Amino acid sequence: MAPKGTASPIIQRMRRAIGYAAAWLGAAVLASGVSWLGVREVLHGAVFDDPGVVTVVPRGERPPLAVSETTLASPAPRSPAPSRTAAPRAPRPAPTPTRSPRPRATPPAQTDVRSYTVRGGRVALALGPRSARLVSATPNPGYQVKTWRNKGWFRVDLVNGPRGSAVIAMWHDSPTRVEVYEY
Repeated sequence: MAPKGTASPIIQRMRRAIGYAAAWLGAAVLASGVSWLGVREVLHGAVFDDPGVVTVVPRGERPPLAVSETTLASPAPRSPAPSRTAAPRAPRPAPTPTRSPRPRATPPAQTDVRSYTVRGGRVALALGPRSARLVSATPNPGYQVKTWRNKGWFRVDLVNGPRGSAVIAMWHDSPTRVEVYEY
């Protein structure tokens, strides 16, 4: 038996193992937190931000009707099955959709929509004096679209493995400018 006041070797090893496990757990949590702080902005910009897509309608054409803007009259409740003695009913006309007024989906007057054709595809941007919005990004076959966004800039990459094209719009320290890179 161990003398009074000292723990047996098994208890000492268990305490040491628990101490190592606690230190490892603390380091893992700290490393995960630091990593999350580093990638949070990139993920937030790529996943949660609305790219601000604008539908450009040529003059003289009507804008397409969005599904959420069509309201159909609710059908009349069905009556129980008619008995054999009931007279046949005349068919009812189908309900017609009603349209609610909506503003045209055109960019504001101070924006200039420009299209950039690069090796990886085509990127359309709505450029304002101190702002920019992504209108569309259409990759060529085999390419993928990747976007990064932060306050004052965003980047659209059209990538195919290690090769790609980058279109970067910046307005954080000067009037809006666009740079295009092939890599």
